[in-house]
Amino acid sequence: GTTTINLKNDKLYMSMDETPIFKAELSHWNHSIFTFRFDTKLASLPEGKLWFDLDKNGEIIKLHIDVPNPDFFFDEFEFIKN
Repeated sequence: GTTTINLKNDKLYMSMDETPIFKAELSHWNHSIFTFRFDTKLASLPEGKLWFDLDKNGEIIKLHIDVPNPDFFFDEFEFIKN
């Protein structure tokens, strides 16, 4: 599936398009790393981190999601920019 990153009102938002319950506002943490909490009451998930791999020109080529928990394994996904 796809994950979309949008800029709205000077804030970044992430949404996993095929799983609409997994959406979140991103908060800048350090360099190309952001923290977030999924905006859902259906799954009690802890704060996660999202980070971007950049090419030599600073363009995004890939993103990673880490949400440490025993139920959903986000590290199994590979998010490559189209």
